[in-house]
Amino acid sequence: MTARTEEISDTKSHILTKAEQLFAQHGFDGVSMREIAEACDITKANIYYYFKDKESLYLQVLESDLLAMIAALRRAAQQEGTCRARMSGIAATFRRLAEEKKPLIQMGMRHFGGAG
Repeated sequence: MTARTEEISDTKSHILTKAEQLFAQHGFDGVSMREIAEACDITKANIYYYFKDKESLYLQVLESDLLAMIAALRRAAQQEGTCRARMSGIAATFRRLAEEKKPLIQMGMRHFGGAG
């Protein structure tokens, strides 16, 4: 990976991390792109370089979280041991992840799925 590619990847990851925190704290409607830019210490135009709009940024946050959750569940499923022990590990991982991401998941369901 080139230095420029790494810089882009680092910047995008930083935006996603800060946006996730702000969305979880204030909700989708409670956060502006300006506030996300300020939290990232970058310009709003820089955020729009990576994301078309706030909704696409939010959906990318959710997708990143869901992919991380899937990877964690796969790791739990691949652990050594009996089927019962692996299932227990999967369940424990699922509970932990669901609790860690609860505010963001609930917000996504409310905003995009019409559920509360």
